[in-house]
Amino acid sequence: MRCATLYALVAYATAQATAQDNYASLRRAARQSYGFGDARYASHPRRAAAGGEDAPRRRRRRRRPVQPDDPNVCESRSRAGVRRRAPKAAPLAWTDGVPAAEGLECVAAPAPGGGTRACCRATLARAELLADEYPAHFARIARSAARAEGVNLVTAATTWRCFPSLVIVGAQKSGSTALAVHLTRHPNIAFSRDKELHFFDKNESLCPGPLGYLLKFPARDELKATAEATPFYIASTEACTHMAAQLGRRATYVLIVREPVARAYSEYQMKHRRVQGQDGFEKALQAHAGAILRCVAEAGPRNATRGLRACAPSELQALAKFPQFAVSVGVQIARKAKAAKQAGGDDRSALYEWLKACFWVADEGTKEPLADLIGGGRGAARFDATQCFKEGTRERLGDLEAVMRDEVALFHDCARTHFSWMVPPSMDAAADLITKCVRVRTGISAQYLYRGLYAAQLQRCLRGGVVSSDIVVVDQDVLRRDPQRALDAVAHRLPRHTYEDLSDASLKAEMDRRWPDFEKNGWRLDAAYTAPMPEALRSDLARFFAPHNELLFDFAGRRFDWPSR
Repeated sequence: MRCATLYALVAYATAQATAQDNYASLRRAARQSYGFGDARYASHPRRAAAGGEDAPRRRRRRRRPVQPDDPNVCESRSRAGVRRRAPKAAPLAWTDGVPAAEGLECVAAPAPGGGTRACCRATLARAELLADEYPAHFARIARSAARAEGVNLVTAATTWRCFPSLVIVGAQKSGSTALAVHLTRHPNIAFSRDKELHFFDKNESLCPGPLGYLLKFPARDELKATAEATPFYIASTEACTHMAAQLGRRATYVLIVREPVARAYSEYQMKHRRVQGQDGFEKALQAHAGAILRCVAEAGPRNATRGLRACAPSELQALAKFPQFAVSVGVQIARKAKAAKQAGGDDRSALYEWLKACFWVADEGTKEPLADLIGGGRGAARFDATQCFKEGTRERLGDLEAVMRDEVALFHDCARTHFSWMVPPSMDAAADLITKCVRVRTGISAQYLYRGLYAAQLQRCLRGGVVSSDIVVVDQDVLRRDPQRALDAVAHRLPRHTYEDLSDASLKAEMDRRWPDFEKNGWRLDAAYTAPMPEALRSDLARFFAPHNELLFDFAGRRFDWPSR
């Protein structure tokens, strides 16, 4: 018995020592292949522009310590637990027709199609401050612009860029992506490099100021209006307020709508595809368990997510769930490291504990703790998806009939409790309903009916300061039947452009070229459903939406061909 216990302790200590020493003993070439060390430093846009590895290293000023309550610094943490620091700056503000923002030089420039827009660039002092004292934040917000334009970070930050003159604010699963892709072909529109920016719906994005947002757009072009598309803006409780304050009457807000029952079912089916895909992802994790084990162990506890992204097999990285999984691993290890430090341990032991909990080795049909972190011990390494796949990646899909009828009941019960009416008589009343009854969640979050209450969300936008004449409402059916007409309505302030090819095949090809990774998130041009929605449920939902649709028709000044029962 004593021998067996001694053997177990020796095995545990050996494995733990391997986990602690492994990252330190990696060959320099291996670290560089993961994106760490000198290779990553040499490829940094600022250094590459200065001459690459042969350029003299710039001596940085010593960073001053940051107090927890420092009013000049934004403190946040990434999902992986990494602390992020950035200089605090106020958002863009307009005073007597003149835009200004802390750390930026701004002007009110003529906008294509009439009106004015805010065009800004970082001051040289702000760019140097970011480069010297906040290099991680500076690289995160400016790297994509620097690489796209072939310049260094400081040059990218001090280049003139303009706030958007056209914003697609929603609605989700209504054709906003197709609309955005079509508009990328307009010669007078310059879209953001990323499909969805989510700047105005996140308060934490506003804390460091708008420079990071501006860097998502190409350099200023007098003939092109900048544009972005984030379909969650209309559902957000605060996005319209932020947009009205920073963009005001200087932008066109586009809301593309879809018959709300069809929209709700499309969102449900999107979630169904994602949940269905995660089962296949679990099998892929099992198939590549040894590679996952090696990547995480070699990258070390502080670089687990980056290590997975760098060395995981391409078959695994191609799956939609992989980005969430890689971040989830970093989050779990960071939490274990925090607990380990509180108990007097270190982050290397936390890495070992995560590996031990998430992997096991097969030995004559039995499950045993992991003994050898790299080699797989006395059998083949297996990944325990039940323990370590659920965090940040595991989604659940409720029964269609139950989730839809429960949401209807929620609205009815809330109206009965707090208001004197069951059916909102006006857009103001509809906005009061969602304010009182809905706690808005992000993503595909089972708020299927709320996302289709367009009139209520529009009224909340009007309360936030957006002017009704700046809002363009487009029916998805029109975009499908007569896309040229819909696109003309959206870009009505710009010179008219005749699109040569508006077919679905052309749209798909342009989507793959422009935003090739977006389809991994569940987007489909023409997705097939597992089964049609039950007729009784469809009819009941149509009756629920009918009074809300009437309010939308009044706002838009025209009726859409949507069923009322």
